[in-house]
Amino acid sequence: MEMLGERYERAVLSWLAPDGFPLSVRLPVRPDREARSIVIEAEPAGLPLLEGRACLTAHRHHPEFKWQQNFQVRGNLIRGSEGWRLQPRRLVGGFEVPEGGFVAVMRENFGKTLRFRRIARERLREPSRLTGA
Repeated sequence: MEMLGERYERAVLSWLAPDGFPLSVRLPVRPDREARSIVIEAEPAGLPLLEGRACLTAHRHHPEFKWQQNFQVRGNLIRGSEGWRLQPRRLVGGFEVPEGGFVAVMRENFGKTLRFRRIARERLREPSRLTGA
């Protein structure tokens, strides 16, 4: 997350509009280490930012997608005296595609794949997930 503003100068901010429909826009961001938050450096033209749950997705990739790096920061979008910020609640690592081919991809993502598979199995066992109740 500390690479925000350096390696990742812009990120995609997603939040709920007044009608409840999700909105997403790419904006300049930077971390504020002292406030333990992410500064949203520009408001999106013509789109209403609202306080509440939000997600920031940062990613970069090779022009031909030979590699990619990404992660999400989930938290609360808040408006302060100095503008908009995302107050992080959770950092979610992405599926990385490092340089180095198939072996490097497997090495980077194998543990994540096993963890997500276990979580999916557990959630599918929950009755409310199957019935929608």
